[in-house]
Amino acid sequence: MDAHEFREVFPRLGKSLSEHDAAGLLAALTPRAYSNGERLCTFGEPSDTLHLITSGQVAIRVKTGGETLYLGQAGRGGIVGEVGVIEPGSASATVEAMEPVTTLDLDSKGLDRLSRDEPGAASALLLSLSLELAHRVRGSSTDILKRIDDHAWMRAEAKRDRKGWLGRLARLIHGGEGAAE
Repeated sequence: MDAHEFREVFPRLGKSLSEHDAAGLLAALTPRAYSNGERLCTFGEPSDTLHLITSGQVAIRVKTGGETLYLGQAGRGGIVGEVGVIEPGSASATVEAMEPVTTLDLDSKGLDRLSRDEPGAASALLLSLSLELAHRVRGSSTDILKRIDDHAWMRAEAKRDRKGWLGRLARLIHGGEGAAE
């Protein structure tokens, strides 16, 4: 991938890079291919790698209390693993290829080398990642408030409906007795 294509695929990141910095960043990135079903990172396991998605789609989810919560997906131009490259630690989500995926990867040691050898490229990358994280925090806040409203409505409706609509719905879905009540 050349600097021009990089800017097209990753416009927010690319716009902050000079030609020299784009070349330095591209030289630091490692191309990688993932098969359908292969994980780029797993929730709770060590993670230190940034993945810039150049093709394919990934699913992003977390598992908590035995329940899997689907957070979204990312495709060409998507960025995942930004927290781990900045501060290595446990992955905050599982990211799994939904089809063959190609990425340009940078681990935390690579970021350290980039910071030392190409400080302009590292600075532009970190600024872009900061903006990406700020965008996600704002979006997450809105999503959380919506989910709280959804759950509050369901709880209120369950209390209001003394005929047990949730039980009837569960029986209907699972084919149990009383499905036709």
